[in-house]
Amino acid sequence: MQDQIALTGERSDHKIAGITQDQAAAEATVDRLREQLALSAAAVRLLKPEDDEVNRTLEPESRGIWKTLVRGHVWLAGVGAIIGLLVFLVMLLLEVRFVVDNPLAAGLALFAFCTVGGLLLGGALTLRPDHVPFLVAARAALRKGQAVVVVHAETMEQRQQARQILDQAGFKTVGTL
Repeated sequence: MQDQIALTGERSDHKIAGITQDQAAAEATVDRLREQLALSAAAVRLLKPEDDEVNRTLEPESRGIWKTLVRGHVWLAGVGAIIGLLVFLVMLLLEVRFVVDNPLAAGLALFAFCTVGGLLLGGALTLRPDHVPFLVAARAALRKGQAVVVVHAETMEQRQQARQILDQAGFKTVGTL
């Protein structure tokens, strides 16, 4: 089976955090998550307020972020360029006056604007705005002295199962898309 080419360079795009005051319940839930979802110790971690490696635990794939930056920009710029050329061809076929009278200028403008649009989308993807609520909630909980169970799921299905387990255990949950 051939691997899909992903825009992101991270192995686990789907993250979820479970927040609780009860550290014993958090420890038991970590074991349950690892067992039921067949995830490694690195994929399911318990963060306590006194832990030093908070940032690395929440976002462990620093190399993956660089891959996301490159892949996202290259692929989305390419898609933007293709869309620009397709829009140009459609406008040429529809005999849009400016495009017919100035094909070089119109083609270059559409190509450039759509390519830049793709690059902007690549930048938005790299910033990972879906991670902000996850990171803010986890760090705030740690500052309040709460325990945080962090799950780095490799699939959306694993993320949904982890959320269900955390919800059943009475945790407040927040995750990425």
